[in-house]
Amino acid sequence: MPLTDIQGKTALHYAALYGFPKVARLLLAHPGTSVNATDHLGATALIFAAQRGRQTILKLLADDGAQLDHKDSRGGPAILRAVDFDHLDCVRILQQRGADCFFDDMHGRNILHGCAINVRDTILRFLLQTLESLKPNAQDNKGQTPLHDAASRDHDRCARVLLDFGARTEIINNGGQSPVRTARDSDSTRCLSLLELARQSEMEKEGREQHVDQTRADTFGPDYEMPIHSAVMSLDNEALQSYLEKLGPKTDALIASRNIEDSQNPLHVAALRGKVHAVTWLLDHGAAIDVQDLWDGTPLIRAVQYSQGDVVQLLLDRGASLDLRDKLDRTALDFANDRYFDPKIASILIKKGAKMEDQPGFMTDCLDWVCEYGDVELVKCLVNTASLYS
Repeated sequence: MPLTDIQGKTALHYAALYGFPKVARLLLAHPGTSVNATDHLGATALIFAAQRGRQTILKLLADDGAQLDHKDSRGGPAILRAVDFDHLDCVRILQQRGADCFFDDMHGRNILHGCAINVRDTILRFLLQTLESLKPNAQDNKGQTPLHDAASRDHDRCARVLLDFGARTEIINNGGQSPVRTARDSDSTRCLSLLELARQSEMEKEGREQHVDQTRADTFGPDYEMPIHSAVMSLDNEALQSYLEKLGPKTDALIASRNIEDSQNPLHVAALRGKVHAVTWLLDHGAAIDVQDLWDGTPLIRAVQYSQGDVVQLLLDRGASLDLRDKLDRTALDFANDRYFDPKIASILIKKGAKMEDQPGFMTDCLDWVCEYGDVELVKCLVNTASLYS
């Protein structure tokens, strides 16, 4: 069995992560090296190489028998991770080596969904051009097509590519929304204009070919009601206050409602957008402070993820849990140290009692920041933490 660290990573994982092809060759030549060893999240060295864009190592691993279609704990194989991190060359290598491009992840989403969600329009066009069997209108477990994903995020470049390859604008998801309605509800102005024109063209063609009544278009008359998620996301404080006060008997149900894309409720949206006024109002009216979304992220985790320090402080003052973890076993404090160090938010979390097990590097970053800004209270917390885990 190969030597692993506390997260299950082997030396081969690290060679792939940091891009050391000579080390990878030496390890692969050793009989004790397992090319398909997985870490605690089910990721292989091949997945790491794909997401970091390590083309040479990717080829070495594939030549040594790496499982091209192995999926990590989120249901994604190496080729999807290459899409996530925008490495077209790695996508091309894996496709040429025979990687499966017709998989579904844990949420029923295919590789085109991955492109649309992450704004990978170049990879999206490459895949649709080279793999004619890929279906641009495929629906995931919630009925979402890639065009729904592009519309909800206002990714007009991806929407244009999908429309070029036959994506339809009238397909309805499990929430009863077409991509056009999704764009409207999400305040996606660029996609809305594009999709309304595309829908009109579809209807004109249908009318010519089948004599379909064109009055059944996706139109938005004066009876259109803005969903609460859209209101929280797009309205300013005064307009949002007016909207919320008019909810009346529907207040409880709407506060607890979830959007179709990622099962977030309005408190998640307000938190990640930094809407302190909206967060306060929602909590005052009974919103569940530790509600979890599709990925088990809480409003606190989302506020940390999007560096909304004022919301983080408010949620903690109102009793948000520091210990809840998302599906990838990450706490709010892990997000403060994810990809880049956010010292101000880390300080807020640590002062409120966030635990720093197995994060010695993070402790050093915090101490460096303390030395620069002289936060005595944080020093005390760090000293107490260090004594607990020494």
